[in-house]
Amino acid sequence: MSDFSSQTCLRIPVLVEAQDCVSLLQALRSEGNGYVQSVMNRIFDVAQKKESLASAFRKLSSRNLSLIPVVEDQRLVGIVTLQNLMHSMALLAESRKLRRS
Repeated sequence: MSDFSSQTCLRIPVLVEAQDCVSLLQALRSEGNGYVQSVMNRIFDVAQKKESLASAFRKLSSRNLSLIPVVEDQRLVGIVTLQNLMHSMALLAESRKLRRS
């Protein structure tokens, strides 16, 4: 887990998970056009750029997330979605299967 709330060097897009959609809708209903900061998470799991696919998958699945930010030297370098990860893992398994043949 990382808390980037005190670091000014990291500029990240707001990541809103499905479970936060209810909070987002409630904020919009009660406050009109509210701010994203009222529903965003500031503490979240991240994957390192050199981290294995299996490790990133474990992080996603253990917290029931659909995406995870990827960082290098505490800077956002990308985002991996569960769909991206599953596709990459399937391709890796297929290539290993072909090598064994």
